[in-house]
Amino acid sequence: MRRHKNVNSVMETRDHFKNGVSLKSLTSRRNFIKLAFFSTVSIVFFESCRARRTPRVVPIASFVEGDGGWTSVLISKNVKYELAFDDVLGIVTRNFEIDMISPEAGYLRTKWNTTYIKMSNGYIRKDYRVRITIKMSKERNKIDIHAQAERLIGDSWRSGYDTQLLETMRQDIAGVVGM
Repeated sequence: MRRHKNVNSVMETRDHFKNGVSLKSLTSRRNFIKLAFFSTVSIVFFESCRARRTPRVVPIASFVEGDGGWTSVLISKNVKYELAFDDVLGIVTRNFEIDMISPEAGYLRTKWNTTYIKMSNGYIRKDYRVRITIKMSKERNKIDIHAQAERLIGDSWRSGYDTQLLETMRQDIAGVVGM
C-alpha cells in the first residue's frame, strides 16, 4: 500500500505541473531568474556610480602651471644669422609642425602638438599639448626659446610650460648654433 501511495503522490505532483515540469526544475528557474535580476541591478548600480566619479587627473612631472618657460641660447659669432635660423627651424620641425614663421623678424611658432607625451603602453595623452616659440634678438646674437604647455582639467585648458621640452630644445639648439 505504501508503494501505491508514493506513486499516486508522484502522479499528483506531475499533474499539478503541466508538461511534466518538476518542482526541482521550477526552483532552478526561479533561482536563475533571481540571479539574473540581481546581477543586472548590480551592474546598473555600479556603472552609474562609476559614471558619476570624477576622472582621476594623472600629474605630468614636467608641466609647470603659470608664466615662464623661457630660456636663451647665445649664438656663436662664427654662425651667420640665416644659417642659425635654418638650423633652428630644422631642429624644431623634427617633432612639430610650423604655425607661424617670419625669418626676417626671427620669429617661429609651432602648432599645438598633442603627441609629445606618449605613455609606455603607446597611449597618447589627449589632455596635454605643447608648442614651441622661437624669437631671435634684434642684434641676432641670442635665441629665446619658449616651451608653452597646456593641460586639460575638466572643461578648461590650464596654461604653463614644459620643463623637459624646454631643456631638450635648449640643448639641441645650443649644440648646433651655441657658443
